[in-house]
Amino acid sequence: MLFEMVQQELNTDDEVTFYCVYWDTDTYSSNSWSTYGCNVVSSNTTHTLCRCNHLTSFTVLFSLDSSTTQESNDTSLSVLSKVIISTSLICLVASGSIFIYVGICRTFSIQVHFSLCVALAIAQFLFLVGIERTENKGVCDALAILTHYSYTSALIWMLLEGVHLYMASRNYQLIRKTFYTFSGVGWVVPMILVACTYGIFTTEYRATELCWLSAESGSIFVFFATAAFVVLANSLATFLVIRQFMNLQTNQRKETMERHRACIKAVLFLQPILGLTWIFGLIAGLSDDELFSYMFVIFNGLQGVFIFFLHCLENNEVKKKIKLLRDKRARRIGTSSSQQTLTTHSRSGSNQTATSQL
Repeated sequence: MLFEMVQQELNTDDEVTFYCVYWDTDTYSSNSWSTYGCNVVSSNTTHTLCRCNHLTSFTVLFSLDSSTTQESNDTSLSVLSKVIISTSLICLVASGSIFIYVGICRTFSIQVHFSLCVALAIAQFLFLVGIERTENKGVCDALAILTHYSYTSALIWMLLEGVHLYMASRNYQLIRKTFYTFSGVGWVVPMILVACTYGIFTTEYRATELCWLSAESGSIFVFFATAAFVVLANSLATFLVIRQFMNLQTNQRKETMERHRACIKAVLFLQPILGLTWIFGLIAGLSDDELFSYMFVIFNGLQGVFIFFLHCLENNEVKKKIKLLRDKRARRIGTSSSQQTLTTHSRSGSNQTATSQL
């Protein structure tokens, strides 16, 4: 039997699925809607044509499928991530190049900044080129391990930035051996964490649709735990450093509003190297709200840009080196111009002497 049902037109952008159902009074547990013996022949926004092999009370039910909207959001988020991370990667490479040009062994802070730039640049590069390379299982597994290691190393170096700030605020002596210890923690500890994670989860280490950690198996929560620890530790370090900063006599003489302004400025200045914006990633991973995902992509993706402008170009050692190079170049140009002028005068004098002799 064929019959046509009329339904109210739906105003929605989501994909709508219609079902031909009838009220089944023969179920053992309770009466309910059933599709048994009925199927949809055709449907649009206002009418649905059903075919059923029995007579009873009929109607049409629908379900809103948000997969279309979700897919659109995921695509927008993916494109935004790639654009922002590409920009961040360029800035990280530029920062590393400037640090090398200046001399990475010049100060302890530059050594730590340079290491953070290297770890974060490798992680972002692997994310851009390898996160979706799922065609080959072995290659995808290797990319997942390398990306996990690189991002974990970047997080550990952010933690070490916090340790360095606290030590500097307390006037600890920072020697070469201290940096060797930092390097061991920054590069070896992530290796141990990744090896333990892979050893525990093995076959369920990565997701099936991405070359990254799996949420289904729970391997992603090891990374979440690392990020949460770094955010909490660096939040504590920021509090201790800011308190030390505000207790300086020069700041104690300032008015309350001016002191608060200086405090906020200090926090904003420190957050790129301390990774405090990773809190948005933690919330996004535990929440279904797309807002936190976009906030994480924007603020955390631009970490390399903030490092370049705030901790590379504004670094005192970098400024001194650039000024020194400019002065040296100016002196070289001045010396070259003077020599050229002397040569011109010498040739002119020689020509005049030769003319007088003739």
